[in-house]
Amino acid sequence: QEEQRIAQRRDSLGPNGLKKLKDELDQARSNNKKSCSECGNIPHLPITISDQLHLPPIEYYSNKDEVDLFHSPTSHFIRYTLHIPMKNLPLDLQLYLPLFSNLLFHTSIQYENIHLDKFNFCELISRDILSCSVSNEQSPSPIQSSYVTAHYIDTFAISLQSISTDEIYKNTIDYFRYVLFGTIFNDHKIIIEECEKELKNLIEAIQDGHTIHLGFFNSLIHSTNSNSYYHQTNIFSQKNLLEKICKQPDKYQNEILSKLERIRLFILKNLSQMHFTLCGNMDLIEGNWNIVEQFMNECKTKSQIEIEDNQIKETKGKQIPTSSPAIIIGSQHEESG
Repeated sequence: QEEQRIAQRRDSLGPNGLKKLKDELDQARSNNKKSCSECGNIPHLPITISDQLHLPPIEYYSNKDEVDLFHSPTSHFIRYTLHIPMKNLPLDLQLYLPLFSNLLFHTSIQYENIHLDKFNFCELISRDILSCSVSNEQSPSPIQSSYVTAHYIDTFAISLQSISTDEIYKNTIDYFRYVLFGTIFNDHKIIIEECEKELKNLIEAIQDGHTIHLGFFNSLIHSTNSNSYYHQTNIFSQKNLLEKICKQPDKYQNEILSKLERIRLFILKNLSQMHFTLCGNMDLIEGNWNIVEQFMNECKTKSQIEIEDNQIKETKGKQIPTSSPAIIIGSQHEESG
């Protein structure tokens, strides 16, 4: 059929039609060669890419102990990020770390003579802070960073962004003080509300096939043996924990408060190893460096406070079982916790 179609096409064009098509093809080939040679001779534009994109100048310097400064003179904002090492967080506290993170800017504050309930504290934050985040860095997948954080917990990061003014600068540093030294978990209702919200988000994530795929992939890539992986990812343990808390909110109240307080004390002790990064117009920071310096000194002082064993010991009571009914295939690798 194809040969018949070609023969019919030739007959319909005739000798003159075929010659015309051949001339058009030759002309097109000639034009292509000419355009390619012309493109090769185009001179480089004198304008650099950074000039075309109007990239702001950013200078890095770290002349302060435990502080990195990124100077962007044209920026109207400053990003403050505090990095606290969490590598040795006890295993029994790891499942509670997401809950602790979510509560950090959503609970009451008692710092020296300043007392703020959740509503007043959130009102202050929304007035001065443009963006706020609490995360567990060095996580191998979105699942772990969002929900579980049991693989490679290296750093606990608190990040705030605000406008570059003297007043907001001081207030932002104060907010770091409040959450680090003044967070109190005295409202069990707020804790349960946060658990219910997190459980809802977690169930939606589990129902997403792509999320579960990432969980299995994460288990595989971090296994020392390609044939050794496990079916029970930590996301299910997190779900089981939240379900038990939400079903019996009063039964494990002391247990929950004890875990959250132990995490807070663990972070407090590790402030001596923290690192602070600031990015924005550093003229404001350098001109009022005593504000950051006082905060850093206070962190070091707080971290040196000796914590008695009975202060970090868990309150006696029933433990919340979090084992998953999922079948474990293979053996858990050592990084999995």
